[in-house]
Amino acid sequence: MKKLLICLFFVSCFKFCYTQEVNDLIHSFNEYAGSYPVEKIYLHLDKPYYAEGEIIYLRAYLSNMHLKKDMDGSRIIYVELTDQKKHMVRRIVLHSDNNEFAGQIELPDSLPPANYHLRAYTNWMRNAGEAYFYHRDITVGSSSLKAQNLSVDLDFEVDFFPEGGVLLKGMENKIAFKVLGSDGFGKDARGILRDDTGKELVQFQSEHLGMGSFVFLPEQGRTYTASVESGGKTKSFRLPLAEEGLTVSATQSADSICLVIRSTHIQPEQISIIGQSRHLVCYALDGIRRKEMEQVVIPKNKFPTGIAVFTLFKEGTPVSERLIFIDRKDGLKIEMVPDKNEYGDREKIRLAMKVTDETGKPVEGSFSLSVTDDKVVSPSIDMHNIKGSLLLDADLKGYVENAGWYFAGEEEERMEALDLLLSTQGWRRFSWQEIATTQLKPVYPVEKEFQLTGKLINMLGKPIKEGSVILFSNNKSIIPDAAKTDAGGRFGFIGFDCPDTAFFVLQGRNKRNNRTFLDVKIDSTDNHAQLNVIPLSPVSHSAALPLSYIKQAGQHRKFEKSMWTINLPDVEIKGKKMEAEEADKVQHGMFSDKIGRNELNNKMSLKHELNRLPLNRLNGDAAIWIVDGVEIDKASIKDMMEAPALYIESIEVVSRTGFSLWGARGVHGVLIIKTRNPMDIVQSSDVLPPGLVSYKPKGYCVRKEFYVPAYDDPKIKGSSTPDLRTTIYWNPVVKTDSEGKATVEFYSADAVTSYSYIMEGMGENRIGYAR
Repeated sequence: MKKLLICLFFVSCFKFCYTQEVNDLIHSFNEYAGSYPVEKIYLHLDKPYYAEGEIIYLRAYLSNMHLKKDMDGSRIIYVELTDQKKHMVRRIVLHSDNNEFAGQIELPDSLPPANYHLRAYTNWMRNAGEAYFYHRDITVGSSSLKAQNLSVDLDFEVDFFPEGGVLLKGMENKIAFKVLGSDGFGKDARGILRDDTGKELVQFQSEHLGMGSFVFLPEQGRTYTASVESGGKTKSFRLPLAEEGLTVSATQSADSICLVIRSTHIQPEQISIIGQSRHLVCYALDGIRRKEMEQVVIPKNKFPTGIAVFTLFKEGTPVSERLIFIDRKDGLKIEMVPDKNEYGDREKIRLAMKVTDETGKPVEGSFSLSVTDDKVVSPSIDMHNIKGSLLLDADLKGYVENAGWYFAGEEEERMEALDLLLSTQGWRRFSWQEIATTQLKPVYPVEKEFQLTGKLINMLGKPIKEGSVILFSNNKSIIPDAAKTDAGGRFGFIGFDCPDTAFFVLQGRNKRNNRTFLDVKIDSTDNHAQLNVIPLSPVSHSAALPLSYIKQAGQHRKFEKSMWTINLPDVEIKGKKMEAEEADKVQHGMFSDKIGRNELNNKMSLKHELNRLPLNRLNGDAAIWIVDGVEIDKASIKDMMEAPALYIESIEVVSRTGFSLWGARGVHGVLIIKTRNPMDIVQSSDVLPPGLVSYKPKGYCVRKEFYVPAYDDPKIKGSSTPDLRTTIYWNPVVKTDSEGKATVEFYSADAVTSYSYIMEGMGENRIGYAR
């Protein structure tokens, strides 16, 4: 466990004066962090852009502040694709019990070429607000795309941010600034700072995405104006007024953090500093400031990799704050080595992978792998990656342009730009004022499983006490189950499997087993987060996607249906297909006595219909009861026995000649019940029986396997249909073993080109990516 460093003095000039305030602050912070655990999401996509009608393959990584993959949190993720008018284009639900969320979004063939917005969140994340969801823009092109000239709005705004939050008068100040266009994105700019006499003090210009900084000394009683030019347009902006105050600033070296506390006050001041990262207090200090400028050096190893926030308190009130990014260089190291340097068309590629930590120790983890054609796809890993998302973007409020860029290299200018980002986008997950005032419980709970709740009422709308509701599903892994109603008529089913193909029928009854004049009211689900205004990347449609990509993607879609088909010689088929009902009768009288769908009386109960079978073959509780292929306890379907036979497909008692199929246990008898598909019940009934309702939930996306052509079959390899895949291979779940190793195999396509391998993932509370 990481130990908290509490410093009781700054340097020799500080007089020790310990107070209870710092302990109270730490206690409040820990209580807040425990009550509001953080969830973060990152989406790895198979490629950065798409054509109409294609499939977006994705892997979602859900983590907490400590990058624990096996965290005790949400098990359901919502992923949404919206257009520029905030209309929902597609929405999928991802579900996983082992935190390996994967799925796909199928783009409509008629989807207009444009930029679309992808966001992902859990129900719990809605408590923090949309600003902390995962956000990313996706460009969709079209083979019918025509060049469009987008109007350019030259307007912009500039914000100035004194380091520490206060512009101190009579002292040299570092001022960071950010220039944003009307589209919400950074713009290059240059400017001149003048005082109220018109005297030029300093010239400055942006360094990265509209961000930059300069240093100047504001004088007593003077005001300052910056004249800024961007895109040929010039505007003037007033700087904040200089004032008395107390601030903290920060710089870093290879192994330490240097904090500088400055004050315009002459008198000594009781101050505290708390440094926290990833919702943990890592450093605390309490003492008396006596000099105009004091310096504190902190070992960097007290903090994990990520954003560190240093807050300066005066008499328990926060007065200044500084954010920095600490990189301990402890990310995962990923190696990918193909078995050959060159491959021919449709040749097998064997890719070996090894993952280690910073010390070279093998790491067991879960990763995703994308292989794309360099001829038509330009990977965006330098702009969008798991490190930039989970360690930076997810902890800052507001849109962060190209968060992955800050970690795509070791150049000094990237770290300088990152420091500018944290100086200008100081919004973060909490404020100390919020900690002090927040007492409300979270509105949106953690979702670990699917649930279906509702109310059973009579025709007057009054609740049915001690009634029951039985659930039938088209998913045969769900055994028909019943839920009892409470005094308010409430019932619930929790923890069932719910794919997006799920369809349910619910039947309500009162305690006298009467179904007449009853109604089942199913609760509506509140799992849609409001979509607010989000920036969409400005892009000219004519240059949005490489034309080569649009052309190849269109041709691939044209050929892919026939790409893997083997034409067989015509075969004459004599006779006719055996109908299901006739197939049932093949075994009837041979291995079992069976009553099929057309022989069941829909108005009678299942219990009544079972009495038509030779139940004397069943030896009491020792008999085997099977419902939809699953052996169950007879007592567990007590309510199902009272349900009408309308819900049943067939019932059968196995004959003595068939007992051997179940071994020695079969001698006690075997009863087999098959339920109907709820959709068949609804479609076959002009009027639904009393107390019955149908329900189609929004279930989880069933993952489709990315199709890899089996070119080991000579007939497929010899096909004349061109292989024009743009994504050569996609595997959302690649698991490394105890030696940190994994291997995958796939086949090359037809084009003469090179491939990019992109691997991202998590293991042992670390993250990593590689190309």
